[in-house]
Amino acid sequence: MTPEARAQRHFNPGNGWVSHLCHEPRVSLAVLQDILAPHLSAGRLRLLTDHKPIAAETDRDVVRAVSVQDLRRNEQRVLTAPRFIDATELGDLLPLTGTEFVTGAEAQKETGEPHAPAEAQPGNQQAFTCCSRWITSTARITRSRNRPSTPFGASTSRR
Repeated sequence: MTPEARAQRHFNPGNGWVSHLCHEPRVSLAVLQDILAPHLSAGRLRLLTDHKPIAAETDRDVVRAVSVQDLRRNEQRVLTAPRFIDATELGDLLPLTGTEFVTGAEAQKETGEPHAPAEAQPGNQQAFTCCSRWITSTARITRSRNRPSTPFGASTSRR
């Protein structure tokens, strides 16, 4: 870590303004893989990466099935489940379900929001952001050569 980074009140790679802790997507991926690993290995969860939703079967407001395209094998499969989570960057599943939704910035006349643009801007979408709460009042990030590290090279100790 550079002296400048160490001197920051809040360590914030990238100096993002939306949070005190911003980081590269690969850091989140490593943390999420670590969190999901026990559920994946026990068969309680199935995670499909490199798949694209291409169709959805709905019954009123309930999504019954989602057809996806495996982008690596160029195969299609139909998924059924009690719940579906759309983890795409821009909500790719929404239009396939017929769900009512709005993208981008809505017009001021539609919402009454004083800082909204005069005209709707459907393509004006914020980059993908994941927010989480981290309690740091009693934790300190340290580097240790004697202990195993977390996926992103730091371990936490309490004082």
